[in-house]
Amino acid sequence: MGMKLNRKDCESFTLHDGPPYANGNIHIGHALNKVLKDIIVKYHYFDGKSVRYTPGWDCHGFPIAQKVEGKKKKKKKTLR
Repeated sequence: MGMKLNRKDCESFTLHDGPPYANGNIHIGHALNKVLKDIIVKYHYFDGKSVRYTPGWDCHGFPIAQKVEGKKKKKKKTLR
C-alpha cells in the first residue's frame, strides 16, 4: 500500500482492458496484447504516474449472443 500512497498526488493513468477472448478462441495475439498492455502500464508507472489497471469485465453471454444472431440470420435467409 505504501507505493500507492507515495503517488497519491501524482498525475494518474488508467488502462481499461477489454474482455478476454470475446472474439473467439485464444491465440498468440491475445498473449501479445496482454504483454503490450503490461509494458504500457509499467511505462506510465516508471514515468512517475499513479497507475490503475482495470481488467476486463464479464461478457460470458457475448459469444452466445453471437451464435444466436448467426442462427437468426441463417433462418431469415431460408425464409425468403
